[in-house]
Amino acid sequence: MLPVAAIYGANASGKSAVIKAFEFLVNAVKFSHTQWQPDQRIPVDPFAGDGPAAPSEFAVDFLLAGIRHQYGFAANSDAILREWLYVYPKGKRQLWFSRVEGSPISFGAKMPGENKMIEGLTRKNSLFLSAAAQNNHEALLHVQKWFSEALSFGTSHLTYFAGRAAYGANAAQFCQDEPGKAVIVRLLSHADLGIAGLSIEEAPWPEFGIRLFELLLTEAPSATFPETNKTIRSDSCIMSDTERSHLKRSKNQAVRWPI
Repeated sequence: MLPVAAIYGANASGKSAVIKAFEFLVNAVKFSHTQWQPDQRIPVDPFAGDGPAAPSEFAVDFLLAGIRHQYGFAANSDAILREWLYVYPKGKRQLWFSRVEGSPISFGAKMPGENKMIEGLTRKNSLFLSAAAQNNHEALLHVQKWFSEALSFGTSHLTYFAGRAAYGANAAQFCQDEPGKAVIVRLLSHADLGIAGLSIEEAPWPEFGIRLFELLLTEAPSATFPETNKTIRSDSCIMSDTERSHLKRSKNQAVRWPI
């Protein structure tokens, strides 16, 4: 396997959408059973023009202990419509489970565990794989752990702009260290952008920029800062002192993120 893979394309061609779709798949496996509310709509974004009832399908092939696994699901904003897991020991496809809305889940003979009991706990808007892992299903726990432990994303956990600001602050801090700065300069040189060096300068934000930034934080869905796991929630415009410490400002200073 290649140690690095890249997605190339024109502006607004869907590169980020591919990563966001993958991130949604992972978060659904990790959190749909424990954090999605029973009456909550599934946060999928169908293609423009398809309408909210149009299904979105997510699937991934991966190796676990050297064995190919194929997992996926299809959902609209109301329910999980399909979900499946196939395993390929010795290269031959083996059904572990297959789910279709409105029908009992089909389980393969090679997947032991409390399948029927967990099926009864699985809501229409949560994944069976997520429910199984939360109930210590012996055969599926290691599959869910692959999603939880083997993958991480550098995309925004807030809004696009807030996330860019947080990671930009981390990059600035990294560049203030001479070895780190040398690494960044080398990478820029290999990218052939015509950049021979870099420097870090602090500049104050204009008042309208600060107000916009605070608005993004209060209006965005509940989000977690990747560096601290602290959460700012959109159901209140009042931040605790701990949460407000993430956004420091004074009259003539730049907005600073903790790094």
